[in-house]
Amino acid sequence: MSFSLHGVIDRRILINYSIDPDCVKRIIPDTFSVQLVKAKVIGGICLIRLKSMNLYKGASWGVSSENAAHRFGVLMDGKPAVYVQRRDTSSPLMILGSFLTPTRPSLSKFSINEGEGHFDIQASGPGASFHYKGRVGSQFPKASVFTDLQECSDFFRLGQGGYSKTKNKKKWEKASLLTDSWSVKRLETLHIKSSFFDNQNLFPEGSIEFDNALLMENIKHTWRLNIENTSNSSVILS
Repeated sequence: MSFSLHGVIDRRILINYSIDPDCVKRIIPDTFSVQLVKAKVIGGICLIRLKSMNLYKGASWGVSSENAAHRFGVLMDGKPAVYVQRRDTSSPLMILGSFLTPTRPSLSKFSINEGEGHFDIQASGPGASFHYKGRVGSQFPKASVFTDLQECSDFFRLGQGGYSKTKNKKKWEKASLLTDSWSVKRLETLHIKSSFFDNQNLFPEGSIEFDNALLMENIKHTWRLNIENTSNSSVILS
């Protein structure tokens, strides 16, 4: 089964941590291997506001929603991919639409306060919560595992697809992201708290550090959704 959804990424914030590979290996399925950047795995949260999501490319109407994905950069047969640990959405319609596929996001409460380059985003749902504050910045963090903004941007551009588990252990949901353009901005992070990434049972002290945050805005895009067998190792997603 496969189909496509079209719309606009009104705002996408990529919150990124550098993580000890051994911690991530205990979380991701054996189907994947870790993707390393200077001996670290990049994991984090994608905060994305989608607008005009529909089945018809170019339509001016559709569903809008706030969404979040907890994710890790991985490799499948040596190719960049993304493993999505969980998905959250603000939209009951997105939950309803997910009955077309074997995976379903959690319905979560989002609180958004943003404007003039400032962002204050909170969300809470079954089993997870987070709070991010940031603003558009001028400098890329010197302590990042990435050399500069371009290297970081390329890392995410090359991994524009993600795998999610389904109830059938022999199948994955594949969501490939196709964008009409690609442009990122630096974000200066003022506050970040995540019940998942702050969990020391998963990430003991010293095994994880906040690395950077990126901003994308007003990007026309298409999601291609497919269901793949776990034995098919040619799939790439986000």
